[in-house]
Amino acid sequence: MTRIDRKGSAKLTVVSDTAYEIVREFDAPADLIFRAHTEPELVKRWWGFPSFQWLECTVEPWAGGRWRYSAKEGDMEVSFHGRFQEVVRPGRIVNTEIYEGMPGVTPETEEGGALNTNVITERDGVTTLHVHVECFSPEVLKMILDSGMESGMQLSYDRMEELAVQLAA
Repeated sequence: MTRIDRKGSAKLTVVSDTAYEIVREFDAPADLIFRAHTEPELVKRWWGFPSFQWLECTVEPWAGGRWRYSAKEGDMEVSFHGRFQEVVRPGRIVNTEIYEGMPGVTPETEEGGALNTNVITERDGVTTLHVHVECFSPEVLKMILDSGMESGMQLSYDRMEELAVQLAA
């Protein structure tokens, strides 16, 4: 199969005052994109910056299961967590996402942040990841968009593509 250079191709679109969507295609089977989201050892290979030192990567990929990513680079530490609402292999993952850098947020915080719906579909060897992110307030959406997350998202999805290609070989 001829591979297309998809680096930096994720499209982010604000769809309301509390929601945005991301669409990204991958030259990889849907099951590999699903695995990249649900297996901790794979998450560590694509999420965030390559220079991150992982502090925690927990993924319990079932309805009611928890997840938490915590990593650092130098003095910067970032941590996110949430709970899975729905996990259907290989096509759908719904989970909450809470950034622990917000005031008053702890790893135990259950409310706030966003609800992410990931839909993974495959056609002719190309998998499309469609992510709908519903933030719990316009302020949360603004904070996310103002954080510079889009450049990190592009890098992470590029790394996910590289990982999926390696796994498919």
